[in-house]
Amino acid sequence: MLAGVWHDERLRVSAVDLNADPSTWALPVVEQRRTPAQFFAMFYDRPLSGLMLEPGPLTLVEQGQRPAEPQSIFQRTVSDDDEGGWAAVPVLAEVLRFNLPIPPVDDNQCRPLEISTHQMPSTKRVTVALPQFGGRIFAVTVDGQGYMIDGTDVTDIGPVVPDAVLSGVEVSDGVTWLSGHDGRLWSGVPTGSFANTHTLRPRETVRYLAGPAPGMEVPAPTELLALSSTGTLSQLGYWGGWRADLPLTRAEMPSSREGGLLWLGLDRSAALVPGTGEYFRIDAGEPTAYDVPEEEVGTLDSIAANYGGVFGMTDNGYLLRFTEIGQTVTIETKLENKVSDPQLVSLPDGFLIVDRPSTVRFWYRPSALDAGEGVVPPNIICPEVVISEAGDSILWAHAIVGEKAYLFLSPFIDWDSGPTTMVVVDFSRPL
Repeated sequence: MLAGVWHDERLRVSAVDLNADPSTWALPVVEQRRTPAQFFAMFYDRPLSGLMLEPGPLTLVEQGQRPAEPQSIFQRTVSDDDEGGWAAVPVLAEVLRFNLPIPPVDDNQCRPLEISTHQMPSTKRVTVALPQFGGRIFAVTVDGQGYMIDGTDVTDIGPVVPDAVLSGVEVSDGVTWLSGHDGRLWSGVPTGSFANTHTLRPRETVRYLAGPAPGMEVPAPTELLALSSTGTLSQLGYWGGWRADLPLTRAEMPSSREGGLLWLGLDRSAALVPGTGEYFRIDAGEPTAYDVPEEEVGTLDSIAANYGGVFGMTDNGYLLRFTEIGQTVTIETKLENKVSDPQLVSLPDGFLIVDRPSTVRFWYRPSALDAGEGVVPPNIICPEVVISEAGDSILWAHAIVGEKAYLFLSPFIDWDSGPTTMVVVDFSRPL
Protein backbone atom coordinates (compact mmCIF):
# COMPACT_ATOMS: atom_id res chain seq x y z
CA MET A 1 0.00 0.00 0.00
CA LEU A 2 1.06 3.58 -0.63
CA ALA A 3 -0.34 6.04 1.92
CA GLY A 4 -0.08 9.80 1.89
CA VAL A 5 -1.30 13.07 3.34
CA TRP A 6 -1.51 16.63 2.02
CA HIS A 7 -1.31 19.23 4.80
CA ASP A 8 0.14 22.72 5.11
CA GLU A 9 1.01 22.79 1.38
CA ARG A 10 3.14 19.67 1.74
CA LEU A 11 2.65 16.13 0.44
CA ARG A 12 4.15 13.16 2.26
CA VAL A 13 3.91 9.57 1.00
CA SER A 14 5.03 6.28 2.55
CA ALA A 15 5.23 2.71 1.29
CA VAL A 16 3.58 0.32 3.73
CA ASP A 17 4.05 -3.46 3.90
CA LEU A 18 0.64 -4.66 5.02
CA ASN A 19 2.06 -8.09 5.85
CA ALA A 20 4.51 -6.63 8.37
CA ASP A 21 3.84 -5.90 12.03
CA PRO A 22 1.62 -2.75 12.13
CA SER A 23 3.97 -1.26 14.69
CA THR A 24 6.57 -0.98 11.91
CA TRP A 25 4.31 0.90 9.50
CA ALA A 26 5.75 4.34 8.77
CA LEU A 27 2.42 6.02 8.07
CA PRO A 28 2.48 9.76 7.40
CA VAL A 29 0.60 11.55 10.17
CA VAL A 30 -0.56 15.07 11.00
CA GLU A 31 0.45 15.85 14.58
CA GLN A 32 -1.00 19.37 14.81
CA ARG A 33 -3.57 20.03 12.16
CA ARG A 34 -3.90 23.74 11.34
CA THR A 35 -5.68 23.42 7.99
CA PRO A 36 -7.82 20.77 6.32
CA ALA A 37 -5.86 17.61 5.57
CA GLN A 38 -6.36 15.17 2.70
CA PHE A 39 -5.39 11.53 3.15
CA PHE A 40 -5.17 8.76 0.56
CA ALA A 41 -4.38 5.05 0.34
CA MET A 42 -3.45 3.17 -2.85
CA PHE A 43 -3.82 -0.62 -2.67
CA TYR A 44 -2.00 -3.15 -4.85
CA ASP A 45 -2.32 -6.87 -5.45
CA ARG A 46 1.45 -7.33 -5.22
CA PRO A 47 4.06 -6.73 -2.49
CA LEU A 48 6.22 -3.62 -2.33
CA SER A 49 9.08 -5.58 -3.89
CA GLY A 50 6.86 -5.98 -6.96
CA LEU A 51 6.64 -2.18 -7.12
CA MET A 52 10.43 -1.92 -6.68
CA LEU A 53 9.92 0.00 -3.42
CA GLU A 54 11.15 -0.39 0.14
CA PRO A 55 8.92 0.23 3.20
CA GLY A 56 9.10 3.72 4.66
CA PRO A 57 8.82 7.36 3.54
CA LEU A 58 9.25 7.89 -0.21
CA THR A 59 11.34 10.52 -1.93
CA LEU A 60 9.12 12.63 -4.16
CA VAL A 61 10.49 14.55 -7.12
CA GLU A 62 9.06 17.22 -9.38
CA GLN A 63 10.21 15.46 -12.55
CA GLY A 64 10.05 11.69 -12.49
CA GLN A 65 7.57 8.90 -13.14
CA ARG A 66 4.16 8.18 -11.68
CA PRO A 67 3.73 5.18 -9.38
CA ALA A 68 2.26 1.97 -10.80
CA GLU A 69 -1.52 1.91 -11.31
CA PRO A 70 -3.19 0.61 -8.11
CA GLN A 71 -6.13 -1.80 -7.91
CA SER A 72 -8.07 0.66 -5.74
CA ILE A 73 -7.74 4.18 -4.32
CA PHE A 74 -9.38 5.69 -1.24
CA GLN A 75 -9.38 9.33 -0.13
CA ARG A 76 -10.48 11.19 2.99
CA THR A 77 -10.61 14.90 3.89
CA VAL A 78 -10.52 16.03 7.53
CA SER A 79 -11.37 19.58 8.60
CA ASP A 80 -12.65 21.38 11.70
CA ASP A 81 -16.25 20.89 10.62
CA ASP A 82 -16.03 17.44 9.12
CA GLU A 83 -14.06 14.39 10.16
CA GLY A 84 -14.79 12.93 6.75
CA GLY A 85 -14.99 9.32 5.74
CA TRP A 86 -12.99 7.16 3.41
CA ALA A 87 -14.39 7.01 -0.11
CA ALA A 88 -13.28 5.02 -3.15
CA VAL A 89 -12.21 7.22 -6.07
CA PRO A 90 -11.11 6.39 -9.64
CA VAL A 91 -8.09 8.73 -9.56
CA LEU A 92 -6.21 10.81 -7.01
CA ALA A 93 -7.09 14.46 -6.51
CA GLU A 94 -4.70 16.80 -8.28
CA VAL A 95 -2.85 17.91 -5.12
CA LEU A 96 -2.25 14.27 -4.16
CA ARG A 97 -0.54 13.22 -7.38
CA PHE A 98 3.19 12.65 -7.12
CA ASN A 99 6.26 11.47 -9.02
CA LEU A 100 8.94 9.02 -7.96
CA PRO A 101 12.58 9.08 -9.09
CA ILE A 102 13.25 7.31 -12.39
CA PRO A 103 15.46 4.24 -11.82
CA PRO A 104 18.87 4.39 -13.50
CA VAL A 105 19.16 2.52 -16.79
CA ASP A 106 21.59 -0.36 -17.12
CA ASP A 107 23.16 -0.47 -20.61
CA ASN A 108 22.37 -4.19 -20.67
CA GLN A 109 18.66 -3.26 -20.65
CA CYS A 110 18.94 -1.39 -23.94
CA ARG A 111 18.66 -2.91 -27.39
CA PRO A 112 21.44 -1.89 -29.79
CA LEU A 113 19.87 -0.04 -32.71
CA GLU A 114 21.56 -0.59 -36.06
CA ILE A 115 21.03 2.60 -38.08
CA SER A 116 21.80 3.38 -41.71
CA THR A 117 21.05 6.56 -43.68
CA HIS A 118 20.13 7.03 -47.33
CA GLN A 119 19.28 10.14 -49.33
CA MET A 120 15.98 10.16 -51.23
CA PRO A 121 16.26 11.34 -54.87
CA SER A 122 13.62 14.07 -54.48
CA THR A 123 14.38 17.56 -53.23
CA LYS A 124 10.93 17.65 -51.57
CA ARG A 125 10.04 16.17 -48.20
CA VAL A 126 8.39 12.74 -47.96
CA THR A 127 5.02 13.09 -46.21
CA VAL A 128 3.55 9.60 -46.76
CA ALA A 129 5.16 6.18 -46.18
CA LEU A 130 2.91 3.12 -46.30
CA PRO A 131 4.00 -0.56 -45.99
CA GLN A 132 3.07 -2.75 -48.97
CA PHE A 133 2.75 -6.46 -49.63
CA GLY A 134 6.14 -8.12 -49.90
CA GLY A 135 7.92 -5.71 -47.57
CA ARG A 136 8.04 -2.71 -49.88
CA ILE A 137 7.09 0.88 -48.99
CA PHE A 138 4.95 3.29 -51.01
CA ALA A 139 6.29 6.80 -50.41
CA VAL A 140 4.88 10.12 -51.63
CA THR A 141 6.46 13.55 -51.44
CA VAL A 142 4.63 16.75 -50.60
CA ASP A 143 4.35 17.63 -54.30
CA GLY A 144 2.66 14.31 -55.21
CA GLN A 145 5.67 12.39 -56.57
CA GLY A 146 5.58 8.64 -55.87
CA TYR A 147 8.35 6.17 -55.00
CA MET A 148 8.46 2.45 -54.29
CA ILE A 149 11.11 1.40 -51.77
CA ASP A 150 12.43 -2.15 -51.51
CA GLY A 151 15.03 -2.46 -48.77
CA THR A 152 17.19 0.55 -49.55
CA ASP A 153 16.49 0.59 -53.29
CA VAL A 154 14.27 3.53 -54.30
CA THR A 155 12.32 3.48 -57.57
CA ASP A 156 10.66 6.60 -58.99
CA ILE A 157 7.11 5.68 -60.10
CA GLY A 158 6.21 9.14 -61.32
CA PRO A 159 3.55 11.65 -60.24
CA VAL A 160 0.77 10.09 -58.17
CA VAL A 161 -1.62 13.02 -57.78
CA PRO A 162 -1.54 16.62 -59.10
CA ASP A 163 -1.85 18.03 -55.61
CA ALA A 164 0.05 18.79 -52.44
CA VAL A 165 0.05 15.61 -50.32
CA LEU A 166 0.28 15.94 -46.54
CA SER A 167 -0.91 12.53 -45.29
CA GLY A 168 -1.97 9.08 -46.39
CA VAL A 169 -3.35 5.77 -45.12
CA GLU A 170 -4.19 2.35 -46.49
CA VAL A 171 -7.38 0.99 -44.93
CA SER A 172 -8.82 -2.48 -44.47
CA ASP A 173 -10.46 -2.77 -47.90
CA GLY A 174 -7.09 -2.25 -49.61
CA VAL A 175 -7.78 1.32 -50.76
CA THR A 176 -5.08 3.94 -50.22
CA TRP A 177 -6.18 7.49 -49.42
CA LEU A 178 -4.08 10.63 -49.85
CA SER A 179 -5.00 14.10 -48.61
CA GLY A 180 -4.50 17.34 -50.49
CA HIS A 181 -5.24 21.03 -50.07
CA ASP A 182 -8.74 22.53 -49.89
CA GLY A 183 -10.30 19.36 -48.47
CA ARG A 184 -9.48 17.14 -51.45
CA LEU A 185 -9.14 13.40 -50.82
CA TRP A 186 -7.64 11.07 -53.42
CA SER A 187 -8.25 7.31 -53.41
CA GLY A 188 -6.67 4.49 -55.39
CA VAL A 189 -3.86 1.92 -55.25
CA PRO A 190 -0.09 2.49 -55.60
CA THR A 191 0.13 0.10 -58.57
CA GLY A 192 -2.72 1.88 -60.39
CA SER A 193 -4.07 5.40 -60.34
CA PHE A 194 -5.67 7.84 -57.91
CA ALA A 195 -8.82 9.95 -58.32
CA ASN A 196 -10.22 12.90 -56.37
CA THR A 197 -13.26 11.00 -55.04
CA HIS A 198 -14.17 13.29 -52.13
CA THR A 199 -13.87 16.95 -51.24
CA LEU A 200 -14.60 17.78 -47.62
CA ARG A 201 -16.46 20.79 -46.33
CA PRO A 202 -15.20 23.13 -45.12
CA ARG A 203 -12.45 23.15 -47.71
CA GLU A 204 -9.55 22.97 -45.26
CA THR A 205 -6.18 21.29 -45.58
CA VAL A 206 -6.42 17.70 -44.33
CA ARG A 207 -3.35 17.13 -42.19
CA TYR A 208 -3.96 13.58 -40.90
CA LEU A 209 -5.77 10.44 -42.11
CA ALA A 210 -6.43 7.24 -40.16
CA GLY A 211 -8.45 4.05 -40.46
CA PRO A 212 -8.45 0.30 -39.78
CA ALA A 213 -5.28 -1.40 -40.98
CA PRO A 214 -5.28 -3.68 -44.03
CA GLY A 215 -6.54 -7.16 -43.21
CA MET A 216 -8.81 -6.08 -40.34
CA GLU A 217 -12.40 -7.32 -40.57
CA VAL A 218 -14.73 -4.32 -40.37
CA PRO A 219 -18.13 -3.58 -41.93
CA ALA A 220 -18.01 -2.20 -45.45
CA PRO A 221 -17.51 0.48 -46.54
CA THR A 222 -14.62 0.81 -44.15
CA GLU A 223 -14.12 3.72 -41.77
CA LEU A 224 -11.88 6.63 -42.74
CA LEU A 225 -10.99 9.56 -40.48
CA ALA A 226 -9.70 12.94 -41.66
CA LEU A 227 -8.39 15.72 -39.39
CA SER A 228 -7.85 19.19 -40.83
CA SER A 229 -5.00 21.51 -39.91
CA THR A 230 -7.48 23.72 -38.03
CA GLY A 231 -9.10 20.98 -35.94
CA THR A 232 -12.13 19.68 -37.89
CA LEU A 233 -12.70 15.90 -37.82
CA SER A 234 -14.56 14.18 -40.66
CA GLN A 235 -15.60 10.52 -40.74
CA LEU A 236 -16.49 8.27 -43.67
CA GLY A 237 -17.95 5.25 -41.93
CA TYR A 238 -19.59 1.87 -42.13
CA TRP A 239 -22.95 3.67 -41.77
CA GLY A 240 -22.44 4.97 -45.30
CA GLY A 241 -21.50 8.47 -46.34
CA TRP A 242 -19.74 11.21 -44.42
CA ARG A 243 -20.76 12.08 -40.89
CA ALA A 244 -21.23 15.80 -40.29
CA ASP A 245 -17.93 17.57 -39.73
CA LEU A 246 -17.01 17.72 -36.06
CA PRO A 247 -15.08 20.86 -35.05
CA LEU A 248 -12.97 19.72 -32.09
CA THR A 249 -11.43 23.13 -31.47
CA ARG A 250 -10.26 26.00 -33.61
CA ALA A 251 -6.53 26.23 -34.13
CA GLU A 252 -5.54 29.89 -34.29
CA MET A 253 -2.19 29.02 -35.87
CA PRO A 254 -2.58 25.88 -38.01
CA SER A 255 0.49 23.64 -37.79
CA SER A 256 1.97 21.13 -40.20
CA ARG A 257 4.13 19.54 -37.49
CA GLU A 258 2.40 18.99 -34.15
CA GLY A 259 -0.73 16.82 -34.16
CA GLY A 260 -2.00 13.30 -34.74
CA LEU A 261 -4.96 11.04 -35.47
CA LEU A 262 -5.53 7.41 -34.40
CA TRP A 263 -8.23 4.87 -35.32
CA LEU A 264 -8.94 2.89 -32.14
CA GLY A 265 -11.88 0.74 -33.27
CA LEU A 266 -15.27 1.11 -34.90
CA ASP A 267 -16.48 4.64 -34.25
CA ARG A 268 -13.65 5.21 -31.75
CA SER A 269 -10.69 7.49 -32.35
CA ALA A 270 -8.17 9.83 -30.74
CA ALA A 271 -7.07 13.20 -32.09
CA LEU A 272 -4.38 15.73 -31.26
CA VAL A 273 -5.43 19.02 -32.87
CA PRO A 274 -2.52 20.47 -34.88
CA GLY A 275 -0.80 23.42 -33.25
CA THR A 276 -2.92 23.46 -30.06
CA GLY A 277 -1.74 20.55 -27.90
CA GLU A 278 -5.40 19.64 -27.26
CA TYR A 279 -6.14 15.90 -27.03
CA PHE A 280 -9.58 14.37 -27.62
CA ARG A 281 -11.11 10.91 -27.48
CA ILE A 282 -14.07 10.53 -29.84
CA ASP A 283 -16.68 7.82 -29.31
CA ALA A 284 -19.74 7.56 -31.58
CA GLY A 285 -19.16 11.11 -32.75
CA GLU A 286 -18.93 12.55 -29.21
CA PRO A 287 -15.57 14.16 -28.34
CA THR A 288 -14.12 14.18 -24.82
CA ALA A 289 -11.33 16.66 -24.10
CA TYR A 290 -8.50 15.66 -21.77
CA ASP A 291 -6.86 18.14 -19.45
CA VAL A 292 -3.15 18.07 -20.27
CA PRO A 293 -1.29 20.02 -17.53
CA GLU A 294 0.81 22.16 -19.87
CA GLU A 295 2.37 24.21 -17.06
CA GLU A 296 3.87 20.99 -15.72
CA VAL A 297 4.61 18.89 -18.82
CA GLY A 298 4.65 21.33 -21.75
CA THR A 299 2.75 21.22 -25.03
CA LEU A 300 1.69 17.90 -26.50
CA ASP A 301 3.36 17.38 -29.90
CA SER A 302 2.50 13.84 -31.01
CA ILE A 303 0.44 10.76 -30.11
CA ALA A 304 0.73 7.02 -30.83
CA ALA A 305 -0.94 3.78 -29.76
CA ASN A 306 0.86 0.97 -27.95
CA TYR A 307 0.50 -1.36 -24.95
CA GLY A 308 -3.27 -1.30 -25.46
CA GLY A 309 -3.53 2.46 -24.94
CA VAL A 310 -2.66 5.91 -26.26
CA PHE A 311 0.56 7.76 -25.42
CA GLY A 312 1.73 11.29 -26.12
CA MET A 313 5.02 13.19 -26.17
CA THR A 314 5.45 16.82 -25.10
CA ASP A 315 8.04 19.43 -26.02
CA ASN A 316 9.33 19.33 -22.44
CA GLY A 317 10.27 15.67 -22.83
CA TYR A 318 7.34 14.07 -20.98
CA LEU A 319 5.89 10.79 -22.17
CA LEU A 320 2.20 10.73 -21.20
CA ARG A 321 -0.41 7.98 -21.10
CA PHE A 322 -4.11 8.71 -21.57
CA THR A 323 -6.50 6.48 -19.62
CA GLU A 324 -10.16 6.02 -20.48
CA ILE A 325 -11.26 5.63 -16.84
CA GLY A 326 -11.69 9.11 -15.47
CA GLN A 327 -10.18 10.65 -18.63
CA THR A 328 -6.87 11.08 -16.85
CA VAL A 329 -3.38 11.94 -18.06
CA THR A 330 -0.56 9.97 -16.43
CA ILE A 331 3.14 10.78 -16.69
CA GLU A 332 5.00 7.64 -17.73
CA THR A 333 8.49 9.12 -17.71
CA LYS A 334 10.58 12.14 -18.70
CA LEU A 335 13.59 12.56 -20.92
CA GLU A 336 16.59 14.22 -19.33
CA ASN A 337 16.61 17.17 -21.69
CA LYS A 338 14.01 19.38 -23.30
CA VAL A 339 13.15 18.16 -26.80
CA SER A 340 12.04 19.89 -29.99
CA ASP A 341 9.33 18.61 -32.36
CA PRO A 342 9.29 15.08 -30.82
CA GLN A 343 7.45 12.30 -32.67
CA LEU A 344 6.50 8.84 -31.40
CA VAL A 345 6.96 5.75 -33.59
CA SER A 346 5.29 2.59 -32.26
CA LEU A 347 7.30 -0.63 -32.30
CA PRO A 348 5.99 -4.05 -31.23
CA ASP A 349 7.57 -3.62 -27.79
CA GLY A 350 8.00 0.11 -27.27
CA PHE A 351 8.54 3.43 -28.99
CA LEU A 352 11.17 5.23 -30.96
CA ILE A 353 11.24 8.87 -29.88
CA VAL A 354 12.49 10.98 -32.78
CA ASP A 355 13.15 14.66 -32.15
CA ARG A 356 15.04 17.58 -33.58
CA PRO A 357 17.82 17.72 -34.54
CA SER A 358 17.69 14.17 -35.96
CA THR A 359 17.87 12.32 -32.66
CA VAL A 360 16.49 8.82 -31.96
CA ARG A 361 15.83 7.23 -28.57
CA PHE A 362 14.27 3.87 -27.72
CA TRP A 363 11.72 3.65 -24.90
CA TYR A 364 10.07 0.50 -23.67
CA ARG A 365 8.38 -1.09 -20.71
CA PRO A 366 9.98 -4.47 -19.92
CA SER A 367 7.52 -7.33 -19.62
CA ALA A 368 6.56 -8.49 -16.15
CA LEU A 369 7.96 -11.89 -17.14
CA ASP A 370 11.41 -10.38 -17.67
CA ALA A 371 11.21 -8.27 -14.52
CA GLY A 372 10.17 -11.18 -12.29
CA GLU A 373 6.94 -12.61 -10.98
CA GLY A 374 4.73 -9.97 -9.38
CA VAL A 375 7.06 -7.12 -10.33
CA VAL A 376 5.90 -3.94 -12.04
CA PRO A 377 8.85 -3.15 -14.35
CA PRO A 378 10.15 0.42 -14.66
CA ASN A 379 10.20 2.41 -17.88
CA ILE A 380 13.47 2.22 -19.77
CA ILE A 381 14.81 5.14 -21.85
CA CYS A 382 17.91 4.17 -23.79
CA PRO A 383 20.69 6.62 -24.69
CA GLU A 384 20.03 8.87 -27.66
CA VAL A 385 21.53 8.31 -31.09
CA VAL A 386 22.26 11.45 -33.15
CA ILE A 387 21.92 11.00 -36.92
CA SER A 388 24.42 13.59 -38.05
CA GLU A 389 23.86 12.85 -41.76
CA ALA A 390 20.29 14.21 -41.50
CA GLY A 391 21.34 17.56 -40.06
CA ASP A 392 18.75 19.75 -38.34
CA SER A 393 15.75 17.68 -39.44
CA ILE A 394 12.49 16.37 -38.00
CA LEU A 395 10.34 13.33 -38.71
CA TRP A 396 7.57 13.74 -41.30
CA ALA A 397 6.65 10.14 -42.16
CA HIS A 398 7.55 6.61 -41.11
CA ALA A 399 6.76 2.98 -41.85
CA ILE A 400 7.41 -0.29 -40.01
CA VAL A 401 8.39 -3.24 -42.21
CA GLY A 402 9.23 -6.45 -40.37
CA GLU A 403 11.87 -5.58 -37.78
CA LYS A 404 12.91 -2.33 -39.40
CA ALA A 405 11.61 1.21 -38.97
CA TYR A 406 11.92 3.54 -41.95
CA LEU A 407 12.10 7.17 -40.81
CA PHE A 408 11.85 10.03 -43.30
CA LEU A 409 13.50 13.20 -41.96
CA SER A 410 13.62 16.64 -43.57
CA PRO A 411 14.53 20.16 -42.44
CA PHE A 412 11.72 22.51 -41.47
CA ILE A 413 12.30 25.73 -43.40
CA ASP A 414 9.04 26.19 -45.25
CA TRP A 415 6.02 24.01 -45.95
CA ASP A 416 7.58 21.85 -48.68
CA SER A 417 11.30 21.98 -47.91
CA GLY A 418 13.60 19.01 -48.40
CA PRO A 419 15.66 17.02 -49.13
CA THR A 420 14.68 13.85 -47.28
CA THR A 421 17.03 11.51 -45.45
CA MET A 422 15.69 7.96 -45.16
CA VAL A 423 16.88 6.50 -41.86
CA VAL A 424 16.56 2.71 -41.50
CA VAL A 425 16.50 1.51 -37.90
CA ASP A 426 16.99 -2.24 -37.44
CA PHE A 427 15.52 -3.30 -34.09
CA SER A 428 15.80 -7.08 -34.66
CA ARG A 429 18.46 -7.64 -32.02
CA PRO A 430 16.82 -8.94 -28.82
CA LEU A 431 16.77 -7.02 -25.58
